Amino acid sequence: FTDILDVDVISTEKYENTDNTVFVKFSTTNWVDGDAEYHYYEGTWQTLIEDGVYKMLKSSIKELENPDYSWFYE
Repeated sequence: FTDILDVDVISTEKYENTDNTVFVKFSTTNWVDGDAEYHYYEGTWQTLIEDGVYKMLKSSIKELENPDYSWFYE
């Protein structure tokens, strides 16, 4: 992940009626050939508790191309 400059979490919320899955939205800023590139993602992360700490078990994350303004505020 040497090209990732920043990760910004847009939102997290409990996914439907689950106790171990969240719906997340986040963006990354990547440094590519001397320029910053912005990428946007959303999806679910299923977690498990290990030694009292939540850890990621499975994810289903997709990249979005140019989300509209409302995506950042929903």
